[in-house]
Amino acid sequence: MITKANALKIAREECDKHGWPWREPVKVKRGLRVFTVWGGGRKGGNLCVKIRKKDGYVVSCGMTPK
Repeated sequence: MITKANALKIAREECDKHGWPWREPVKVKRGLRVFTVWGGGRKGGNLCVKIRKKDGYVVSCGMTPK
């Protein structure tokens, strides 16, 4: 099982991998099977990464259009 801190690190690495900007504020929400990391906090250009709790696998990731 990964922690919220691990989920945040994985999301940041995923963002770097895709060349997306990392924008604050960032929120990590705990779900039943995944952590959801939201970044940006504005209209457009927000990050959303879903990470499986049991092993840190990135289920989905994306940026909202600007």
